[in-house]
Amino acid sequence: RQVGGDRDDLLAALAVFAAGSYDDLEMDASAAELEQHYQREGYFLKAVVTLKQALRCDPEDAALQEHIGDSYERLGLGQDALVAYREALLTRMVQCERASWNGRYDAPRAVLRKIVALDPWNSEERTMLAQCYEEDAMMVEARREYAEAAGRLREQGRMDDWSIAAEKILTFDPTRTLVARDLGKYYLERGEYERAIERIRLRQRAAPDDTRNLELMECCLLLL
Repeated sequence: RQVGGDRDDLLAALAVFAAGSYDDLEMDASAAELEQHYQREGYFLKAVVTLKQALRCDPEDAALQEHIGDSYERLGLGQDALVAYREALLTRMVQCERASWNGRYDAPRAVLRKIVALDPWNSEERTMLAQCYEEDAMMVEARREYAEAAGRLREQGRMDDWSIAAEKILTFDPTRTLVARDLGKYYLERGEYERAIERIRLRQRAAPDDTRNLELMECCLLLL
């Protein structure tokens, strides 16, 4: 039957399924076929149980881990979906370390997109997604994710991490000279005056009358 209710009710129902007999799961069919059938019929809890049973036979099957996350997400169990997706991500990244092939970041990138959609404030995983796009030369997408990560890192007050993302933004788009000015201010406050001047000059070439930028340059020159 289809199961509704809050998260506790759903998890309780899942426990009942997990404790029961699997004789009716038709395990002669593939786990993927069963999962698709159960999901089409709306039996997402049964899909989770089927996939978890299959995962016991192959704990490093990232596709199964990801499908478990998909089923949890359909049930509205976002935190449980994130756990499954992150397990799948870890498995995918280990697999990437073991092998080398073109487009090898496709699989981690797909999982990261799901994680970022469920947890948009997790800047580390958003940055990882941007790096995957960059590794696969998908520069438009990489620039978008770095910009999003930089904005969230700044709001969180994590300026060291912000500076890394901001430098990436400038690498992709040197016309973002306001970002250069902000980096100049950041480096000035850290006492990295030569790096500060380099970024402030980038802004100065684009906007020679920017008074705030001129003030930053003056401070740098005095401190040097």
